[in-house]
Amino acid sequence: MHLDRSDGDSPVWCSMTCVQFRANLARWCHLPPSSKLTQTLDTGVYGLGLAPFLTAHQFPYYVEAVKAMSISPVLLVPFKFALAWALCYHTLNGMRHLTWDLGIGFRLKELYASGYTVLAISLVLGAILAFK
Repeated sequence: MHLDRSDGDSPVWCSMTCVQFRANLARWCHLPPSSKLTQTLDTGVYGLGLAPFLTAHQFPYYVEAVKAMSISPVLLVPFKFALAWALCYHTLNGMRHLTWDLGIGFRLKELYASGYTVLAISLVLGAILAFK
């Protein structure tokens, strides 16, 4: 199938031969250092998330092991805050996206307002959960 205004040799669709595929590693090498750092940290966090399924002990065993380490609150509270904030932020942003599915909040002013609201509430909830 050809378009009337084309030269007659060009197909309407693009074949897979004109798509240039790149390896993920090649793309990763061109990313800024901050993106590389966050991707590496994400991989580590996902690995820790899988650890309970791959180890022999139950979750309470590891909670007690961390308590037995006597980690300083100076290190523990920011770590707990980071985990709690990420959970709260993504949960609230998920609810925000569900309202978009209902067709609510598409104007630019509403987008910014809901974004800042989600950020503020998630910071407060993250702090509350971190200090429990």
